[in-house]
Amino acid sequence: MDFEGKGTVEKIPSPSEEQAPPEAVEQKPLTSVVDDPAVLGARTQKIEMLKKGLDATKVTYEETQAALTTARTTLGLEGSVANSPAQTITQKRILEVEAKIVEAEANYPGDWTLLLHERLLHPATQMKLEGTFATHADSFPDEEPGPLDKADQFLSFQKQQVQDFSARVRDRFQATGVGKASEYGKTEKALGVSQHRIDAQTSKDELIHSGVVFSDASTRENMPLTPRQKNIIEAHEKGHAVRKFSGQMSTEIKQALDPEAIAGKRNYILQADEIVERMSQLKNYFGFVADEQFTATHLKHAREHYVADTGLDNDMNKFLDAITPETEERFLKVINSYPI
Repeated sequence: MDFEGKGTVEKIPSPSEEQAPPEAVEQKPLTSVVDDPAVLGARTQKIEMLKKGLDATKVTYEETQAALTTARTTLGLEGSVANSPAQTITQKRILEVEAKIVEAEANYPGDWTLLLHERLLHPATQMKLEGTFATHADSFPDEEPGPLDKADQFLSFQKQQVQDFSARVRDRFQATGVGKASEYGKTEKALGVSQHRIDAQTSKDELIHSGVVFSDASTRENMPLTPRQKNIIEAHEKGHAVRKFSGQMSTEIKQALDPEAIAGKRNYILQADEIVERMSQLKNYFGFVADEQFTATHLKHAREHYVADTGLDNDMNKFLDAITPETEERFLKVINSYPI
């Protein structure tokens, strides 16, 4: 597998030295995590079983509600049947099963980078990309950017983003750079970097680094990153390498967080691109492929378990703290409607 880097290029080992990574996986960027079909299969089976149970419970709820409504109408009674003991118990059961499904989805054990690659190329993501562009196209000036203009603020760049998206994903997931943080002008706690620039004349998004994971990356506790944690950062940087949101899209994304909730703290996570990649981390954490709905139950579970499960806080606690009751609805709208 080819890797790119400014300094000594290292191959990050798999969790088990005895278990070789699947060489046949063409898009495999960094051999940090090896998918275990048995583990993933058991996870899928458990989730499907729970979902069948949830569907059955919902059918029971709807049938009971319909029967109670008919009975009360026949008796000439007024008031809602939703407050009946039977309905209350069933509603509670539905919430319990939904929470169990989320718990089963959480802490996805497979390769997060390959999961993101699959999600970005899924037809549902392409539809979200096109839908987002269509919604905001009128907000971008339809003229050629000048030499001093930011090309991503113009319609020509946004059109190019949509047209080239799948090809850009395939290209930038081919390899991952590995090198020391100092070789990229960063510290070990920066974890990784992704760099690309936009040519003002052609509106082309030109790659500099398609996502680099620092070989000496360390946590705030000065512990070296595990293969799993490097895989998380790899996926994060790959996301940066393939997408950029500007104009009104950037404004809408930023409204998912409440700056006042983390006032006085590092605020770079309030940038639209950083918000999107942390949303993407949450989708990876729950093993989302593309067309799943991220719910308030997912968010609640992530608040309580994400950092503990991953052992990595790349400002995820601050990010989650900035999702307040006032912004939660907007957060859920963005994470479900944007190509994340």
